[in-house]
Parts: sequence; structure tokens; C-alpha cells
Amino acid sequence: MTRSRDPLLPRPTAPRLLAAAAAGLLALASLLVAAPASAHDEIGTLVIVSTEPAESSAGEGAIDLLVEIELTFVNDGHPATTSATVTAIAEGADGSTVGPVIAAPSGTAGIWTANLTLPTAGEWTVRLSSLTPKATLEQVVQAAPLEPTPTEEPAATPTPAPTATAAPPIDDASGTPASATDDAIGWVLGSVVGALAITAVVLAVLLPRRSARQN
Repeated sequence: MTRSRDPLLPRPTAPRLLAAAAAGLLALASLLVAAPASAHDEIGTLVIVSTEPAESSAGEGAIDLLVEIELTFVNDGHPATTSATVTAIAEGADGSTVGPVIAAPSGTAGIWTANLTLPTAGEWTVRLSSLTPKATLEQVVQAAPLEPTPTEEPAATPTPAPTATAAPPIDDASGTPASATDDAIGWVLGSVVGALAITAVVLAVLLPRRSARQN
């Protein structure tokens, strides 16, 4: 027996079939895209990436320890979103504690930073915890003391070079300075003139007497 088709129902056409197929593919694609996000569970893992001491204004001997923290999901290793809450506490060897301090997202996916103001340098136990995903970590870190800031030494004052003094002119013949030679010549001439003057005086006195005797 042949079943007759209801004349009121629209006859399926190629465009209708293509539209239905496209809608099915879009629904499947949306499910595939949402699958990785929904695959994240509530368990995460925390890692201390680095610690860096910095100068603190809390007082003499205190340092600020900047702790870089990574938080990822355990099941797929994807970085946690910024909606996660990460806190840090530091405990010293004497039992003193610092914190809890809420870490801040660094701007890089899955990375947070916490600034712990420690009263002294040395060995500290850092305890981390997070929510969504849940994770905890306890790790001993060394807060190294800061190197003293080198003081700038004043620039050395240059020593002035000695000024060269010109040597007196040298007489070519004897190697005696010209001024010394002139002084010697003047002394000799003065002596000769003085001797001649004395001789003239003596002769002026003696010659008249001799003439008087002869007469």
C-alpha cells in the first residue's frame, strides 16, 4: 500500500537541507570549542618561579622579597585565569610570620607576584595557597642581604705641571752666564780704575817733594 504525502507539508528543497546541515555543524563546532574550557577541574599546581630582594622602607635590616608565582591547572597544564586568588605567607626560623599577602596578577597568563616585607634577611619558609583552582605550596627560600650601595669617590684634582724657568743666557766662550761675565768685567774695570786713581794721587804727592829736594 502506497502512503500518500500530505499536500499541506512543504516539499523539502536543497536550500533547506543545506541550511539544516550548516546549523548542525555550527552546533557541533560550539561544543568542540567549549570542551577545553569545561575540561578544567578545580585542582591546580603552584610553583615559585623566582625571588628577588629589594630595598625596604620598613626599617634598618628589612628587605622586600618579590616572589613570582606560577599557577596552572593540573589536568592540562593551562595557566589559571586572573579570577584565581593567590596568597603568600612567610615564616622565619624564629617562628615569626609575615602576611598573608594577596598576590597580584602580573599581566602574563598564569603568573602572580607577591611582595613580602621581611624584617631580616636569611632563611624563610614561603607558604602559598590558591582558590579556583585549589593548590598549596610550601618552599624554603633564601632572602639574601642587599649589597651596600657603593659610594662615589670624589674626582681627583689634577696636579698642575711645574712651570719651566728659562735658564740665564750662557756666554759662548766660557760657558759662564752672560750676567755673571758682565759683573766680573765691571769688577775688574773698577779695580783698575781705582788702582790708577791711587797711583795718580801718590804721584801727585811724591813728585813735588822730589823736585823740591833736587832744588
